[in-house]
Amino acid sequence: MALLGESWTNPRADTKDAALASATRALSLDDSDPWCQLMMGFALAHRGEMALAGPYFERAAALNPGDTRISYLRVWWLTRTGRAEEALACLDTAMRRDPFPPAWAWECRGIALFAARRYDDVIAAMTHMTHLHAWDYAYIAACHAHMHRDLDAHDAAAAVLRIDPGFTLKGYRAVESCTPAAELEHLLDGMRRAGLPE
Repeated sequence: MALLGESWTNPRADTKDAALASATRALSLDDSDPWCQLMMGFALAHRGEMALAGPYFERAAALNPGDTRISYLRVWWLTRTGRAEEALACLDTAMRRDPFPPAWAWECRGIALFAARRYDDVIAAMTHMTHLHAWDYAYIAACHAHMHRDLDAHDAAAAVLRIDPGFTLKGYRAVESCTPAAELEHLLDGMRRAGLPE
């Protein structure tokens, strides 16, 4: 998980290779541990192998259906395989069991809502987060742009660049290698219309 977190800010192939090797080792030690299964799925997904990742996410959820954090990460995978409505239903169930979800669960919700084209709901979901990253503001900017709220879109884009002055669409594309191409282009189009640099 730590290696994959590093790959979000520094998308290098060797970091993803190391994450896969670590997950493989973990599974060899205990393939009945749900988090070992989950991390194998996560590692494969970050390499763009979404179909191969699926059984590991499903196995993790089956091994411990009450673990809401497993559910939240499964939602991340469902969204990126074009199953936004299923992802949102899974999130609703998990959040009913978890009165204090982590901030990143709201981010997962926002991303699933964006895939469902529910732009106002994306913005509402992000307000539950105590700290927004540059990419969260970029999603908000894209939502406003797709709803033709140009001033709000430009304000959110300005927030992105205040947090990360080096933010570019090209750089974001490299980090978001897990998102389906058509979905990523829709997101980047919104960011572009909000005024974020190429």
